Amino acid sequence: MKRFDVFLFILLLVFVSVPIDSQNITVKSVSLQPTDKTAIEQLCLDKNGDTCALVKIKTPNLEGIQFSNPNQYIKASYVGGIYSVYVPAISRKLDFLHKDYMPVQLDLADYGYRRLKKGKTYLVVLDAPKISDLKSSVVIKVEPKNAAVLFDGKQYEANSNGTIEIPVAEGKYTYAVSAANFRSQNGTFTIGKSEAKTITAKLQPIMHEVIVGSNIEKARVFVDNMDYGNVGKLFIPQGLHKIRVQADGYVDLEKEVDVSAATGSLPFVLKENKKITHIHATPVTIHSKSSNIYKNNKKIKEWTNGATIMFMPGKYMLSDDEGKTKKIEVKDRPMDVSL
Repeated sequence: MKRFDVFLFILLLVFVSVPIDSQNITVKSVSLQPTDKTAIEQLCLDKNGDTCALVKIKTPNLEGIQFSNPNQYIKASYVGGIYSVYVPAISRKLDFLHKDYMPVQLDLADYGYRRLKKGKTYLVVLDAPKISDLKSSVVIKVEPKNAAVLFDGKQYEANSNGTIEIPVAEGKYTYAVSAANFRSQNGTFTIGKSEAKTITAKLQPIMHEVIVGSNIEKARVFVDNMDYGNVGKLFIPQGLHKIRVQADGYVDLEKEVDVSAATGSLPFVLKENKKITHIHATPVTIHSKSSNIYKNNKKIKEWTNGATIMFMPGKYMLSDDEGKTKKIEVKDRPMDVSL
């Protein structure tokens, strides 16, 4: 059987084995347990002889979870509502299935743990609603994707696509969507039996009037590499931003500013170019299959795969969530980098 046919067979098997009206298992929290010594006292070694990390998955007494990718863990056991899964410290992903629920792809990097520590224990708390006759469903699409959603008094987190799907019974519901530096959105709606409803919550950033001043009258202002026009009175979103001012014949000046209602004005004094070869930021296009890219260990928040980021000339270390690194030296010519 060809590899592609095998893949289709496995994919079909997964979907056939999960009921159409199955519900979602929700990850409520992930945390390091500094006082839990189980990973050391009940030691488990990976294939390279290194000490494993232990991921304890706490469920509401949900038996029957199967860990579907044997490359992600060494061994797993279940006692009293807790699955103990020993994983190589270099791993951070766990895929698992249950016959009554949709498959789960857990990536601990989404919860701040890009690399697990050898001999340490991590606790994952799951919420698995009891199977019922719920036939209706609500899909909430949020932007930004990290927005917090409070639905019917319960907190939810969106997936990597900024989407949450919730099975419900017919009735009246309330929701509230919020994110730092954005205006919240809330509402109430009624859903009927066997109805599917979609709610789109595109939050609007909180804007502040900022006077960006410069000693060069026609200098240009860039906020997170977006051209905001000439210096003067501008409206800039609340929050942490990289603000760069540039003008022909002068060296770019960039500041990291936490914009708020109290920001008021930002002065930029540009220095004249005196035999400096490279004075402006250079576009660098970065390709990677990772979810995040880091410049000198600091996340590039505006990056997506294939995005062009502006770098001032200099030497940098790029890295991703998979541990790949690359040193680059930015000069005056655009660059194309793959990790």
